[in-house]
Amino acid sequence: MAVIALLPAASQVQNPRASSQRPKIGLAMGGDGAMGFVQVGVLEWMEEHHIPIDLFAGTSMGGFVAGVYAAGFSPREIELFLMKVDWEGTYFLGEAPYQPKGVWVTKSDLAEAEKSGALRGLKLSSLTAFLPTQNRAVMAFPFLPRIVNSYSDLKSFDALPTPFRCTTVDLISGEVVVTNQGSLPLALSATMALPGLMDPVRVGDKLLSGGGPLPVEVARSGADVVIASYVYTHARLGPDMSAFQQMQRSLQAAKAEADRRGISQADVVIPVDTSEYTSFDLLRIRELVRLGYESAEQKSSSLLKYEVSQEDWQHYLDDRLQRKIR
Repeated sequence: MAVIALLPAASQVQNPRASSQRPKIGLAMGGDGAMGFVQVGVLEWMEEHHIPIDLFAGTSMGGFVAGVYAAGFSPREIELFLMKVDWEGTYFLGEAPYQPKGVWVTKSDLAEAEKSGALRGLKLSSLTAFLPTQNRAVMAFPFLPRIVNSYSDLKSFDALPTPFRCTTVDLISGEVVVTNQGSLPLALSATMALPGLMDPVRVGDKLLSGGGPLPVEVARSGADVVIASYVYTHARLGPDMSAFQQMQRSLQAAKAEADRRGISQADVVIPVDTSEYTSFDLLRIRELVRLGYESAEQKSSSLLKYEVSQEDWQHYLDDRLQRKIR
């Protein structure tokens, strides 16, 4: 069974169902941690204005949002799902049993499981000494919605309701890799794995983590037009920043430079300023979704040229529904 496919460069995305009467549109999405929630708002704006996306390429939490949407969820369903997460009362699991239907694991659940010995042999992620207990959250396959976990062995992510690619970084080689087939939940777990906060995903001789640059080139591999939804921050930290904040700031600076090179290749850029937020603002979902929506609205003059008729939009939605595993 294919688990995950790692490609050294972008593979050609195939979406034969995309209309030949209009340009194929690719959407590249990024955003680490909670800041990636803004992408839900961007998708809400796209749907409200009937702009069909023919393929997605994402990284980090932006990759998670893109992947869940590509699996057939609506932006509203994704938002409601995120709001149901017990971000304060749970914490990340590292290696956990595969859960085909998706389950939540809370602190009380974990305590009971530990008493019964059910967790014997499992490795709990060392979420770090950097975060207080109340900020720890559950992640692993159980984190993912039931339908996403249904796509566990795909010959190609082109078979999803909307074709999808996600990128990760191999911590051993330092290379950016692209996933185009195999297990969607495993791919999403890898791209969401924030360095220093979550266990990376080991695949063969690679150790995969999130944090790669905005995958504009990947989206370009199968699109005529590429829209880049770019999350950035101008927030400044004082000289007394913690060791963890220093590490995060260093990673952000390096990633920002790579992102700037990527967005220069996009046809339309949606810049989302998240300076008032951090990757740990996991309880500010509605604010971040609204910020994403408003950021897309500010680029409406560039985006609305790709709006389709009500009839064509309905055809797009029907096609996504037909390809969705239910």
